[in-house]
Amino acid sequence: QKPAEGRLLGVFSAMDEKDEMYVFIDNNNTQWQIQTVELRDRDRHLLSSGDTVRVLGTTTNRENNLFHACGVFPWMYDRGVSVRDMKKDRQQFVERMYEHMEKGDRLRNLEREVFEKNTDMPFADGLCAEISVMKRMKF
Repeated sequence: QKPAEGRLLGVFSAMDEKDEMYVFIDNNNTQWQIQTVELRDRDRHLLSSGDTVRVLGTTTNRENNLFHACGVFPWMYDRGVSVRDMKKDRQQFVERMYEHMEKGDRLRNLEREVFEKNTDMPFADGLCAEISVMKRMKF
């Protein structure tokens, strides 16, 4: 787990008062508010399962422990998981990250087209295209 690098490990605790964000307790017993606007339904279900999960994303406000989630993955290392299952999980991860990259490219192009030189109007659901793992995946 390294929140500053976009990785959390822990379990779902509850929904916030407005049912807009997931309350998440990491393995250091720190409470996080997880923004899920870019998650798939499968990821939201896994996040709220009560199982230990890995959350990949970006810290949007460290002081208030706000985290923008881009993917949720089962924690496999405490149980007997086959190499085949790990490979399948890795393939799903890569596919989701490429989807985020493509979406981010489309949003940036649209933003340029609509707002021209005004870059102060980013799209809220394009954060996943900017996380460090995406930059490392681009060839």
